[in-house]
Amino acid sequence: MTSSAIPAITSSFILSDLFLLPTTVPTHSVKALIYRPNGRMLLQQRDDKPDLPFAGKWTFFGGQIEPGENLVDALRREPLEELGCLPGVPGDELFQWDWYGLQPAHNHYFSVRCDVPDEALVLNEGQAMGW
Repeated sequence: MTSSAIPAITSSFILSDLFLLPTTVPTHSVKALIYRPNGRMLLQQRDDKPDLPFAGKWTFFGGQIEPGENLVDALRREPLEELGCLPGVPGDELFQWDWYGLQPAHNHYFSVRCDVPDEALVLNEGQAMGW
């Protein structure tokens, strides 16, 4: 790397003790921890796209909050898009987690008790889903 490349890197990243952090403002996202009373949790295997964070990995259903939307509205919309139904009533927010990758996000995690049969869950996004 030449010294002329350093200003371009430092102007878009903050140097941390461990890694480079992007200076872009994080988006807010909701994540649904969908569970059954027997303790099983529903996970989604993400699409395997190179520009997608955690591509191909197993994670919770959810996504970005759209402009003008509040947390609960996003938490109701995302399962409808991804599973074809609202599996249950969203519970309280359990915790928050910040991701500082190339697409930073402030994630809000909510419990959602699954009150519908497995047959009602139709995967519309991702590679797979499983309990």
